[in-house]
Amino acid sequence: MLFKNHQKVKLSEEPLYLKVKEEFEGFLKGKKNIVFRTHDKPIINPTGYTEYDRTQTIPTQITSKNAEGDDNDFWVYCEKPPKILQNGEKEYDTTPIFITRELTVDTADKDKVFFLMFLCTAAKNGRIFVVNELKEADQRATEMAKNSRIVFMLMDDLSPVQEPTMRRIAQAFGVSNVDKMTKAQVALRLKDIIEIADKTFDTFRNSDAFIKAIDMDESTNTRALVQEAIDAGKIKFDEVESVWYYANEEGIRIKKIIQVDLGDAMSSIKRTNELFKHFTATPDRKNELLRLLKYQVDEIEFDKVDYGVLKKWLPTVGESGKGTHDELIERATKFYIENKDKRPIDVSLLLVAGKTE
Repeated sequence: MLFKNHQKVKLSEEPLYLKVKEEFEGFLKGKKNIVFRTHDKPIINPTGYTEYDRTQTIPTQITSKNAEGDDNDFWVYCEKPPKILQNGEKEYDTTPIFITRELTVDTADKDKVFFLMFLCTAAKNGRIFVVNELKEADQRATEMAKNSRIVFMLMDDLSPVQEPTMRRIAQAFGVSNVDKMTKAQVALRLKDIIEIADKTFDTFRNSDAFIKAIDMDESTNTRALVQEAIDAGKIKFDEVESVWYYANEEGIRIKKIIQVDLGDAMSSIKRTNELFKHFTATPDRKNELLRLLKYQVDEIEFDKVDYGVLKKWLPTVGESGKGTHDELIERATKFYIENKDKRPIDVSLLLVAGKTE
């Protein structure tokens, strides 16, 4: 039962109910039960283990704005009638409502459903939500289709994603020592990373990020360069000081890159994300990586560059990306010979593609 300002509430006469009556009754129509579910994000702890949704404790006494929004009302939801004390005041049973993953409520208990949907703080701040079966079915179908598409692109022989591109994306997603892994190992590692990222809302590595990375955009290429520098021991992380730094050939710190917040430093994924953010912020920082990794235009072998990479790179230097693979190789070679001594050219994408074949 519900009480507002110590008066028992009759929903049909309550202004706040009347304001949402159409939505509320429409949602309840034809349902025997309503399911409320917790909405905490899964957390990857420092060991790499996924910690799932925790129990939500919902206080049953709250203060909430009235229907007009110009004053506050004191609300109480309780399973049992309150005790009336000698002074006439009410003593409520204030036992919280506990939700572990999900809670099913009979629609006959409209007071409880209304309290959880429209009054409790947990619903307002997104810690719990009411399950819409039709919408959830559509979302699950969409997710299944997306997952199937990712598996196809990673595993199928007919996938349009070439092995060099897949390896470069893996580096951009923080996979170390990609060059020492087989194609199957890279694909499986990427699949695991993408699945976890979809659950943890990691926009650097989720399904959408993978689809975008296939085109080898600037951010993907830069992040791959960062991982390459980490693999080469040129960038290291000091776990004591929570600092990313440049290291010399002996692994000794020579220059600080960024300080990482202690909360992010505990997770290898989060601290790597912070490094990615640093280097993708400005072109100058990417140029630091190019100098660090000692990329030289003389190293380019255009016949070893993936067709898709050439199609992507040529328009960035003002040349057409249309034509056969041989035509693009010839066009890129000619452009390089004519311009290598005239202007600086960012060829990191080409050099990386050649190295990963």
